[in-house]
Amino acid sequence: MSVTTNASELAQRFRARIAALRGELRGGLRKWAAEVDAEQVRLIRGGDAPGDYPVPVRRGGLLQGHFFDVAGNTTAVVGNRSDHAVSVHEGRGPNTVHGRRPFLDDAAAAVDGQAIISAALRRALDTAP
Repeated sequence: MSVTTNASELAQRFRARIAALRGELRGGLRKWAAEVDAEQVRLIRGGDAPGDYPVPVRRGGLLQGHFFDVAGNTTAVVGNRSDHAVSVHEGRGPNTVHGRRPFLDDAAAAVDGQAIISAALRRALDTAP
């Protein structure tokens, strides 16, 4: 008895769909991280008056320290390498006068990551073979 199947064709289609999902997920993570980073910069710049959110004194260190990276298919990192980023974020040391300015937390909360990732995955499902 001979059996004919399209199993290899189905396997190839599933591999293509998985590759598309991974690519779109990585792209969605990159878009989310870039938007959170842009929001971080906007918050760091704050208003025009001294002491406006979030930076009590603007010397440019926080602006020079911002970064984002996609560290894999499921991980993105947004942060700030500035020496005083933690003290500004947590309101420690000389920054206790102005209080806690959680610019990274607020930036992440301002960007709808779920919508960005969902849209990316929907694109993959809509276009995959």
